[in-house]
Amino acid sequence: MSGWMGFQWILLLLAAPAAGYFLRARKQGRTQTAYCIILIFGYLWALGQHLENSIYLYRPEENTYRAALYLCYLGMCVLGPACVYLSWCYSGKYRFYRDKVRTAALFGTGALFYLAILTNDLHHLYYTRFSLAGRGYSLLFYPFTLLSYGCFVYAYLTMQRVKWDAEDRSTWLLLLCFGPPVAANTWGMFVRNPALDFTPAAYCVMVIGAYLIVWYHRPLCLAPIAAKNVLDNMAHPVGVEDSTGRTLYHNGVAEQPERAYRTTRSGLEDGNTLVMLTDVTWYQELQTELEAQNASLKAARRELAEQTDALERQARTTLRPSRSA
Repeated sequence: MSGWMGFQWILLLLAAPAAGYFLRARKQGRTQTAYCIILIFGYLWALGQHLENSIYLYRPEENTYRAALYLCYLGMCVLGPACVYLSWCYSGKYRFYRDKVRTAALFGTGALFYLAILTNDLHHLYYTRFSLAGRGYSLLFYPFTLLSYGCFVYAYLTMQRVKWDAEDRSTWLLLLCFGPPVAANTWGMFVRNPALDFTPAAYCVMVIGAYLIVWYHRPLCLAPIAAKNVLDNMAHPVGVEDSTGRTLYHNGVAEQPERAYRTTRSGLEDGNTLVMLTDVTWYQELQTELEAQNASLKAARRELAEQTDALERQARTTLRPSRSA
């Protein structure tokens, strides 16, 4: 394993405590940020895997390899800022249909990255004629990698259209993104190349961590989704019972049901019921409240200015007779 791969695993392990802190906070905004961090470092790892294979299997003097390598580095440079910017955008900072420039920039950045990586993958398979220089286990990696790219694109587009339903969808998308390629590489490293003893352990840690995330969110991850899609779930109240008979109210609860528990804006647990409110709802309420406060402040300032002008005029009229006398 090269120093580049080791550096990526160090970054991934350093990001784990921060992600765990965000997950323990049990707030939608921080949870979304945690998943964004995990996806950033996970796909930096995947990109490093491609660069590693390119170093072993391509000849540096080929122009096609150099072009693909430069595109990969360019995609890696823009992926991190794009994901951070994306997490800022879907947390309620702007509206998708009103800000066309930012939306076009986000889609363009993501398209550039995926085009670069997929071009490298497809050229890799074509150039090697599907025979990866004796490393036959890697044949399992590329089909599953293409599948993981598709899942991540789906998550990317979903976050653009609606508010991210982090608790019950992103955990499964994490498994779809990381599970198959990591499992294939782990099997290949153990069976076909057991000399690389550190890499399989790191892969196993990654798989175990993904399943621990699912176990941590098991009440919502294991509950069926009654709505046809996320948009229906956003528009109508949906109550779903899990295996224990507990009712779970997902995103888009327009009116709180009459039940004996206290609800909070952050979607915290209270008793045996978990109520999740969309960020859009409380953000719009807060915005309306702030606008009302600003209007009242403007009226108070206007009234104060009028009173000040009246006092100044009264002072002038009082001083004029005294001067004439």
